[in-house]
Amino acid sequence: MLVSEDDGKTVPVEETPEEALGIWNKMFLVVLACGWLWLMLTSPVTAVFFPVLLLPTYVLYEYYKKYKEEWGLELNAAISLYAKAFLPGSTVVLLVEMLAAAVISSVLIINPATYAEEASEGYEEGDEDYLIPNVPRDANFFLFLFGMAFLVAATTEEFLKWYIINKIPDVAPNLTNFKGMLFYAVCGALGFSTIENIGYQAAVPGSANLFADDTVWASGVVNCVGRILISSPVHLMCAYLSCIGWIKREYLNERLSTFQILRFSIFFHGFFDFCLMVLEVSNLEDGGSQILLGGAIAAFTIYGLYYVILKEGKDLVLFEEENKSPGGETTTHQGTEYETLL
Repeated sequence: MLVSEDDGKTVPVEETPEEALGIWNKMFLVVLACGWLWLMLTSPVTAVFFPVLLLPTYVLYEYYKKYKEEWGLELNAAISLYAKAFLPGSTVVLLVEMLAAAVISSVLIINPATYAEEASEGYEEGDEDYLIPNVPRDANFFLFLFGMAFLVAATTEEFLKWYIINKIPDVAPNLTNFKGMLFYAVCGALGFSTIENIGYQAAVPGSANLFADDTVWASGVVNCVGRILISSPVHLMCAYLSCIGWIKREYLNERLSTFQILRFSIFFHGFFDFCLMVLEVSNLEDGGSQILLGGAIAAFTIYGLYYVILKEGKDLVLFEEENKSPGGETTTHQGTEYETLL
């Protein structure tokens, strides 16, 4: 029970009853559990890391419980947006990225057969890093990486998050709290990030063998920690930034194009992916150097996103300050009611 002060006395205040989960949200949770069971059979190492990869989701749920009253949140809406990005959203993104990658490779790699022949020299199919170490590092190769990072990964994935953001009024039509909208945007981003993290975890060589050697488990730990502490925050911050632009356009009547709203998210996402791709194919023998360079790339990306979020979010903060009213009452701005953000 919550408490509030009334005439100097502390009185209990009943929490709003939790709405029962909808049938589709229940089905999603069942699918999530079945997916874990399937991983136990097909990729046991990935199944071990599965609960760890869900830690960001648990943290977000704790935020939901803490702020659901203040921000006007609904669990059904949060799970719905998370699920949209987790299953159908990620499937669409995968198909679009495969098609886009094929188009880019056909344009930039003039003769794929020649590349494959040169790349496979001295390697057998199935070897780790097959088709990577001997690929010619010419202009086409780095243009291909650039296209994969900015056009295939960043643009496609940020537009998925943009789609989820635009679905917020559909799943939460009565929501008037800006912080609640930002929370829902993060829910969608985390849904996609989680399934992506699971996919990368399953791609760690040797994950199908529960009794794999220490190298496989060490690679799994590095991948899992990196995805949770670096990749997921980048995804969430990009969605948060895009949602700020969406709020400014839809609720503060700022004339912003979709490109203007998404440009920073696409840039930082693409920059992060491109730098990591270049680092991955650099063949640095010193593992410590790779870790330091990777950390520097991540730090620059996260700090850059943080700086732009603060800069772009000033209008929302100013709006809150200008429209505050005693007692947390709603205020009206240009004909639209907003809940005062305290």
